[in-house]
Formats: sequence, structure tokens, C-alpha cells
Amino acid sequence: YSTALTDTELAHFERFLQGGKVHFQTVESTPYGEPVTTAIAFDARARQKSARNEFQATGGSLYYLKHQDVLHDSLQVDIEVRDLITGNVLDSNTLVPVVDYELDASAGRIIFAHPVDRYVDSGLLTSADLDSGNLVYVVTHYNYAIIDDYQKGISGGRVKQAVTDNISLGITHATEDKDAGEYRLSALDVTVHLNEHAKVTFEYAQTQSLGIDRHVSTDGGLNWAIDDAPTLADQILAEDQSGRAWSAKGDASFMDARINMDYYYREVGDTFSANATRHQLGKKGAGFDIRAGISAQTSLRYKRDSQWQMDGGSVEAGFQLRGNQENHTDIVQVTHNLERLTLTGEYRSQRFTPLNTAIPAFTPMQDSELFAGQATYQFNQTTQL
Repeated sequence: YSTALTDTELAHFERFLQGGKVHFQTVESTPYGEPVTTAIAFDARARQKSARNEFQATGGSLYYLKHQDVLHDSLQVDIEVRDLITGNVLDSNTLVPVVDYELDASAGRIIFAHPVDRYVDSGLLTSADLDSGNLVYVVTHYNYAIIDDYQKGISGGRVKQAVTDNISLGITHATEDKDAGEYRLSALDVTVHLNEHAKVTFEYAQTQSLGIDRHVSTDGGLNWAIDDAPTLADQILAEDQSGRAWSAKGDASFMDARINMDYYYREVGDTFSANATRHQLGKKGAGFDIRAGISAQTSLRYKRDSQWQMDGGSVEAGFQLRGNQENHTDIVQVTHNLERLTLTGEYRSQRFTPLNTAIPAFTPMQDSELFAGQATYQFNQTTQL
């Protein structure tokens, strides 16, 4: 079974185990369709090691996992869409074995039924580089066999309780034995429904020691840009290492859904160790995305994102900030429809604050302003120019 502690952004804990698991939820629900009470608890002895592989999609169908001798039933494959500017996960979809992909467990090889696109359209005309949309990642979790006798205890759970019709409180906790010491994850989250069209979620999480191995590839698993597999010595040094993260995010809709807004703030310490946010380590981020229907023919979009490099940080965070201390991006887009003709204009402004000490791998980018326009004419249902 899967531990499936994935309801929150910061406190993801996903393992595939053989042991005991209890899931309880009430039949009674809140006015927003959520169970009044949900509780999950699990306890198991893991006899195989776990790993997380992240592949930046190549546009192909073949991917090689970091390890061979994968336990067939332990593999979970998700397709994630991440914002090109911030790295925020915009969408995630869990695939179905056999239907969506085939696994050669002994070789650690995945073949998808259809090629995985490298990008998903962001709806924007401009970009700071050659990438043409939001990035797509293939994210896998699995267990793999090792020669040594391996038995580690894993336990944890989550409780979510609606304390009023509009406020829900969640608590997550998990522990996992390591070769040296014990990994612990604890988190608290509060969701407030301001009304039926607006809600905000606050999260706080902390970890001690290091989580499971994480490997990142940009070429389908032929090479590994990030090979994060701590040795026993690393685990001993990090046994008392603690890290913290917190976030606030929400969405709102106004004027009969003519105006829609998403917003977020996140701060992830460089010693925080939870898989879903490893690519955000050592970074603060804040932003919003507003879409408004000015009239039946005209719409306006304003997207703003700011990122700050903290002490340390991951390679991905450094890439998102383009080797700078700060990165601020403003995008304004106007779209006007004239029957079959659609006109779109866009303005992008990017401002950077360089690091005091330059990173050799990056050439800090300069402030920039971009303007773009697009005209689309729809000849019929299948042809446009």
C-alpha cells in the first residue's frame, strides 16, 4: 500500500509498504464537500530501499530509473507541470500501470504508451529563454531490492478535522529508521474557506535528518544531473540536522467568476528535507496571477512572481533565479476577440539582483523588458493561422 500523505504541499511522505494501515473518514461532510474528519495511520517494516526519480520530460517514451531490480507493485508515476519561472507545481496526474506505461522491473526501464511532451502551454507569449512553456516532469517513487539484509521501521499518520464549517485543521507526522538515526517529519496546516468562492491554506512543517534518496535527470536517465544519495557518513553528520518550511496559498473568484486570482508565499529552509519541495530548498517565493474579463470580448491577465535566494539552496533554485540573489517578474497580457480574429498583446519586465559572490555555473541575467503581439485567425474548427 501507499502511505499517501500527499494532501499538503510541504509535508509529502510517500512510501510503498507492506504492513498495517488504517483509513477512517466520516460520512458527514462540510458545506464544501469535504469529510468532517479524516484519519490515516500506518506502521510497517521496510525490507527494501525507497527512491524518488525526477525526469525533465524529453519528448520521448523511454526512461531509465536510477536503480534496477525494482519492486513492480511499488512504482508510482506522476506527470507534473511546473511553472517555468518559479518551479511551482501547477498540475499533477498519477498514471495507470499497463494503460499508460510498461515497467521492465529487472532493468529499471519505463516505456510510456505515448511520448511525454516537454512543455505545456503557459498561455504566455514571452519567455526569458528558449523554453516555450511550462516544464513537464516525470516523477517516480519506488522500492528496489538490495543484497544486504535491510529492515527499517516506518510509521506515521495524518488527521484532518473540520473545527467549524469554514475552518479545517490538519496534523501530519511520520518517522523512518535510517542507517544512522531516525528521520522525522511533522507538520500543521489550516484551511480557511472565506466563502464558497475563496479559500486560503497555511502550512508549517519541520524535519530532522535526511529523507529518501532523490535523483534528477534531464536526458531520460542516461545521466543524473542531481544524484542525492547520502552516504552513512552524511547521515551521521545530519542526524541532528533540522529544517523548517512554511507557506500560504489561496484562490478567489469575484463578480460571478469574471475575476479570478491565485496567490502564494513560500519559504523553504536549506536544511528542510521533504521530497515534494527539494527543488525549492533555500528559496523564498511570492506571487499572484489575476485573470479578469473586462468585457465579453476583452480579457486582462496580470502575473507577478518574486523569488529570493536564501543561504545555501538547491541547484534547481539557483537555476530558477538564474544565478541571482533576487528575481522579480511582471507580465501583463491583454486579449481581444473579434469573431474569428483574436488579438493578444503582452509586456514582460524582469529585474534581477546579483549575488555578492557569483556562481561559476551561471551567468547572471540582466534586467530586461519584452513586448510581444500575436494575431490568430480561425478559418474553421480545424484550421487557424
